[in-house]
Amino acid sequence: MMLNWRRNGGFDPEDEERLAVADDGSFELWRTIGWSAVGRFSGTLADQTRDLLHAAVDAAADAGPYEGRVPHGAATEIYDLGEQDGAEVYAVLGGSDDPGGGWQRLVDLVRDLVQGELLRSPSAAVVLGVADGGHAVHLQHAGDEPLVLDLSAVQIQATRMDATERLDEAWSATLAAGTDAETAGPGWTLDLPLDHSLPGGDGAKVQLRVFFGLRDGITLRTAQLGTTTALS
Repeated sequence: MMLNWRRNGGFDPEDEERLAVADDGSFELWRTIGWSAVGRFSGTLADQTRDLLHAAVDAAADAGPYEGRVPHGAATEIYDLGEQDGAEVYAVLGGSDDPGGGWQRLVDLVRDLVQGELLRSPSAAVVLGVADGGHAVHLQHAGDEPLVLDLSAVQIQATRMDATERLDEAWSATLAAGTDAETAGPGWTLDLPLDHSLPGGDGAKVQLRVFFGLRDGITLRTAQLGTTTALS
């Protein structure tokens, strides 16, 4: 195994995310908090990405174990490189900490991958779609495998941003959009009502967040999806 990464804790909803990358570049990712997609992702890294990750892991291993400060209430990240030359090599740091030195390249790369490239390989994921100028939103399954969701109390938050990106007006709702064990598979979509009356135009945008339950084996996690779009 080249790398095991975890990110957990933090403010509600807590992060519960993990990534495992094998020496050949094959990977499995689980995400619960995301702006674009949550769920399970798997595949094989592009050759260039795999080589960059190998080099970053080697640099971190040369630097040795690192333990940073995790502020109260912050998410914790753990980078586990396994045994290197007879000793366990790992880093523990706050979710927004920059360790510097030999670990910085690895931390930057992993954070970029789990928010970007790896999300293009969903196996059982949910993505958020927005239409009608910020007045319509839907959830959609992505990948080939089913995912179990708790849709019994879906929370939606909409916050208006003016042309200077200052947050001013907000709207929220909680609705029963399905059962507490809803199976989402290929082709599944769910339209969610957005009954807000936030004024659009004049460069306004709306920041949308949707919260729902996501089954991780037998454990129920709170998932968050979000986006910001022009408000008409």
